[in-house]
Amino acid sequence: MKTHTPVFEKLQQQHTTHNTTQHINTINMTSRMIGGRTGAALLRAVSRNDLPTVLRLFSRRGRALLHVHGADGCTPLLLACKKGSMELVKFFLANGATINDRDKDGKRQGNALHYACWGGNLDLVRYFVDELHGNLSDVDIVGNTPLLYSVYGGHKHVVEELLRRGRSLREKNNKNHTVILQAACGGHLELVEWLLRKGFSMHETDNDGNTALLFAAWGGHRELMEFLLREGSSLREKNHNGHSVFLSAANGGRVEVVEWLLTQGFDLDETNNNGDTALLLAAYGGHRRLVERLLELGASLEDKNGCGFTPLLSAANGGQLDMAAWLLNRGSALTECDNDGYTSLILAACGGNIELVDFFLRRGASLEERNHNGDTALLLAAYCGHRELVEWLLDNGSKLTEKNNTGMGVLISAANGGNLEVLKFLLERYNAYGLEETDEGGYTPLLLAAQRGHLSVVQYLAAYGANIRARTLRHDNDAIALAVESPDVQEYLRQIWNFRPLQVAVEARLVDRVHAMLECGVDPASEFADHSPLQLAVAQPLTYPGAKATCPEMVTLMKDATAPWCPRTNFLFGERMRRQIVVTMMLEKKVATETTLPVLPHELWLHIGSFMQRSWFPETQDPEMLHADSKDKMIRRRKYRSKRIFRVMAEEEEPVVHSDNEEDVTELELRGENNQCSSDRNGTTGRVSPAVHQDADMDIQGEERGKQAEAAAADLAAFRVTWV
Repeated sequence: MKTHTPVFEKLQQQHTTHNTTQHINTINMTSRMIGGRTGAALLRAVSRNDLPTVLRLFSRRGRALLHVHGADGCTPLLLACKKGSMELVKFFLANGATINDRDKDGKRQGNALHYACWGGNLDLVRYFVDELHGNLSDVDIVGNTPLLYSVYGGHKHVVEELLRRGRSLREKNNKNHTVILQAACGGHLELVEWLLRKGFSMHETDNDGNTALLFAAWGGHRELMEFLLREGSSLREKNHNGHSVFLSAANGGRVEVVEWLLTQGFDLDETNNNGDTALLLAAYGGHRRLVERLLELGASLEDKNGCGFTPLLSAANGGQLDMAAWLLNRGSALTECDNDGYTSLILAACGGNIELVDFFLRRGASLEERNHNGDTALLLAAYCGHRELVEWLLDNGSKLTEKNNTGMGVLISAANGGNLEVLKFLLERYNAYGLEETDEGGYTPLLLAAQRGHLSVVQYLAAYGANIRARTLRHDNDAIALAVESPDVQEYLRQIWNFRPLQVAVEARLVDRVHAMLECGVDPASEFADHSPLQLAVAQPLTYPGAKATCPEMVTLMKDATAPWCPRTNFLFGERMRRQIVVTMMLEKKVATETTLPVLPHELWLHIGSFMQRSWFPETQDPEMLHADSKDKMIRRRKYRSKRIFRVMAEEEEPVVHSDNEEDVTELELRGENNQCSSDRNGTTGRVSPAVHQDADMDIQGEERGKQAEAAAADLAAFRVTWV
């Protein structure tokens, strides 16, 4: 079956050096701050250890400032740890930060202890370990321990302290970076010398074949490089991708080291196994000063690697907006594309960089651009899992109907990439558009997700009503047959084969989805094959690998949904039944005020409501296949479940009828603390009064709605009502 060009593999091949993001490198904090001007001012104040300014800013914005971060993902607490400011660290911890807070860099995610070790303040490290019980075994996403952070920071005294506390110099991260490689990457000559005396070798390599000399070149540490060369390292060293010392220095943007290495026998035409030159690597890293110098020395903007990447395409691939702008002003063109037809715009979309995509569009690129497989920026953004960019593109001209040469649309692309967040966004925003759409081979999103082994995507699609029994056109394969390389998916599909969407959603613990289906009228007490929704909620009868444990919120939700109606659970019933409850409560008022009949206690009217059953009010279409689920509705449902919007209404409050012009449900919010009639503030017998949800943006026309209510009440007969 044809699929997208394997973009992840393609982009990983481009510039596969020792990936510097796998180390504990930092990013210049002059980059864009997350948190606005106040957040940027706070980070600057923390970097200067300026407590008065920090206090002043906190008095204006409060704890929200704890979550701001720079382009390197560093929060105020972590920056204070790195700067070694005990006073600021204690202030942030006292105001809501915790020792377990991690940075926002998805490729590092270090915590407070890591940053304290990186900064080298021994008193702060001892404070975290002795008083806050920090764990010296904690690792970041790459596997770096506190000891490896202290080595990268070059703090021998912290390293020795950690060794006294039981840590080992033999610690490694997931990339097999040893302490000597970390020290070389940080450029710490004295620490490297000390480690060599401890028996470590300068010839140690990580999983990619990078040596201490290659790391020193990347960091621009010429003195350390010269020391290593004297001790036996060689300028001919390369990693597994053919990345030389010269290319490592270029990848790090080290102008002086590059110039020195050119005098040591290297030349501008040096390439790695991918065909990357120094110019392409410098453009990829956004190192403008080095790019300018290489062009002065004779490099050409016509350089291409084995994939056909030019300097502009390399900059786009690296997400370097300033570098791309500079290259366009120097003669590079937006029409440049690689061997597979990837333009700068499409590469920026693959990286999920909204600012860069917007820049290319403003410079003349088009959302109609496609690679040789017919993939657009939108399709590849969905495939690569960039939810924010997918939303931005759809809001700025991309079309939901876009397909590539094999007929894959945006929802199929998201399923193909296994990107659940993109999938959720598309299903919720566009009313499940494309749920059963197929490509030229007859693959639906669920079938393709099953073939790729994306269990969470298969679960979500099935809960949304996707046909799990669909079959491909060419070979007539079903989802179980397609998941031949994914036993977990196969076992899951076998166990839910006879399930309905509500059962699937309950078993997958998708509380919001279950709530939406109940609100649309799904009857959880009807006949279900195998296990009822309530049984699936209170226990986990399925045994496939990855089956989720019981969820207390789901258990409560299903117990409430299967119990008789009461004011507290009104929000779990379908539209037609909620309307009937409105009419019933209106009838109570009319009987009391307009007839001579005996007044029945309010509790009795509520008791009458409890006899109503969902099956009396069937919906006009299959509620399990209703997919519209806006973010506002989801938030409202969560508020209902948390009971934050319930309140005891005064007895004299009258119900207000509200009819939504956008075909939404006429809703009844019976607001009360519990099912029981409670006492009001004066101690008199109170009651839970009905009120219909009122949208503040609607123009309520009371007279017209009063007539509608009267007509509905007049038709009340054995709870059979026509709502006008």
